[in-house]
Amino acid sequence: MTGGAVSGVESIRALTPDDAPEMRRLFEVVFGHPMSPALWAWKYAQGRGHAMGLFREGAMVAHYGGLTRRLRWCGQRVLACQVCDVVVQSSANRALVRRGPLFQVCTAFLQDQVGYDRPHPVAFGFPSARHHAVAHRLGLYDAVDHIVQLAWPARQASPDRTTPRVHALAESGDFTPAEAAALDRLGLEMADDALGSLIGVRDAEQWRQRFLRHPEVRYGLHLVRSRWWGIPLAAFVVRRHEGRLQLLDVVGARRTLPLAVQAAQALAAQHGVPVLDAWITASHAHWIDPRGEATRSDPEIPVPCNTWTPGPTAAELQGRWFLMAGDADFT
Repeated sequence: MTGGAVSGVESIRALTPDDAPEMRRLFEVVFGHPMSPALWAWKYAQGRGHAMGLFREGAMVAHYGGLTRRLRWCGQRVLACQVCDVVVQSSANRALVRRGPLFQVCTAFLQDQVGYDRPHPVAFGFPSARHHAVAHRLGLYDAVDHIVQLAWPARQASPDRTTPRVHALAESGDFTPAEAAALDRLGLEMADDALGSLIGVRDAEQWRQRFLRHPEVRYGLHLVRSRWWGIPLAAFVVRRHEGRLQLLDVVGARRTLPLAVQAAQALAAQHGVPVLDAWITASHAHWIDPRGEATRSDPEIPVPCNTWTPGPTAAELQGRWFLMAGDADFT
């Protein structure tokens, strides 16, 4: 989509791969650190991402991006757009007001990509509370949930003979056929338990692209198996930080997800870090913390929905999202 000229020196248009260097230039100007060509490609190449840019005197001054994510909702497959890389040059006039650069690129993107009869019926993201408040005031978003941070102490695995076994995945750099089959089956079991939820497809293809192919971050992927029969029960992804282990994603039938948390707690103890933590939507926190044992804190991240174009309403989406940190692009 190409937007009409806003003035003699301003224009808005859909971006192509040829615009990547200009986007990365703007990103570095605004955030003070570069985005590598490899990271841009991981996000946007081969149709994985879409973006709108506002140009002034031929230079990009605002960018609004989104990544396509496969979802299941009420048993149906749909596409969602995960909003990311909302970048506005500080010198751009009226960046946070109606008809300012942010408003213009956001509305152009939503008109092109999100809502009924568009590529993505729904959208989500992980904005700060301040940025969400601005978008809400401009009539672009409404909140349908919020992220909570759960934290558990590191804990050694029980020596009980029934304790499940934990195995590292993709040690050669990719999943073996058996590992891929196990992840695909666990993803279907999770989807079956989440028929009333909006949940991203969690299968070998998704985890391969999201975690194994990330150009800059190394993640730990693990499979939980029953001790005696070796049946795959759940899988999880972690990332090590200073002083903590972060649980980014889980997959499996709902009843088995606490086993993934317990295995990750044991892994934290093995790494010598005292805490395991995780982000998850408040509406689904009980899926991984059914007994309320975790310490909870508020990272002040609302979960938004699109209110600019016709689509599922905030009332329809309220409390429906199952999202974790691995559903974001920056974790």
